Amino acid sequence: MRSLKLGQGGLVYLGSQNGFHNNLILDCLLITIVMIFLPFFYTLFHIIAIDSYILETVKGDLSKLNIVATIVLNANYIFGIHEPVVAFWYGIVTLCTTVSNKIVRYEITIGAITEAYAGL
Repeated sequence: MRSLKLGQGGLVYLGSQNGFHNNLILDCLLITIVMIFLPFFYTLFHIIAIDSYILETVKGDLSKLNIVATIVLNANYIFGIHEPVVAFWYGIVTLCTTVSNKIVRYEITIGAITEAYAGL
């Protein structure tokens, strides 16, 4: 517990040297909120770019869209007969790390909000 208090004191000292807000809790809250939504928007724009490329390739013909999308997305098929198992476990591991990451970030956000507005 002492080491956490020492670390918190060091962060408060470093935050007081910064002329940005001089409110370390608010700065951490803003950074955490930005980092909660940044991966979501990155993925969203990435998917939009891929779908736009596929739609441009078929020149807007929706009947060909399924065929081309299947061909383009099947190019990632590299594990042979083990592809479904590898894809399943990769999805499970990605899901677990994403959920744990989001839980930690929400906990930081809620903790920062309660710390910032505890005196009100």
